[in-house]
Amino acid sequence: MALTKIREGGVDAGIVGLIPLSTTTVTDATGSISFDNLSTAYDTFYVDYSLHPATDNVEPRVHFLNSSGTAVTSSNYGQTAVLMDNVTYVSSNTATEIRIVHSTCGNAALEGVSGYFYFRNRNYDNSVSDQFVSNIIGASNSVNNGGGENHNWYAGFLNNNTEVRGFRITFSSGNIDEGYVRLYGVAK
Repeated sequence: MALTKIREGGVDAGIVGLIPLSTTTVTDATGSISFDNLSTAYDTFYVDYSLHPATDNVEPRVHFLNSSGTAVTSSNYGQTAVLMDNVTYVSSNTATEIRIVHSTCGNAALEGVSGYFYFRNRNYDNSVSDQFVSNIIGASNSVNNGGGENHNWYAGFLNNNTEVRGFRITFSSGNIDEGYVRLYGVAK
């Protein structure tokens, strides 16, 4: 087990940690939140979010951005979302997105979705063998349109050798009307 020395003023230099890179706060409705041209200094990013949809009964989702910054929306995602409350899941190897909840979330007061994920293998190079493609893995807590809480685990990847330089978060329809997304680089 690794030990971390804490000194006054923070953690000793050289220790693996989260480096704050960007925060997007939504106060006016927007269709998506994108993080493009992510630094190649990091291979893994940590994303923390809390989002409220403008439309009721929608699915929050992630799309990767390809090497030209365009969202990949073709049926090339492998993804699974598991509802931990009763251990049901949705899974596909031909999905058009990565779902970050098992079912849908509502748009009333106290409804929406909060969670985190790791965006991994940002520096995937499809010309090099023995690498794993860009992927995410995370958990969320969503509240559906009846006020019921759902705890979700999810993961997904692109299964077509696409080099990825970022990602965007959207809902299946309508806008994100409030919330935030915080992006951190994971130090090596």
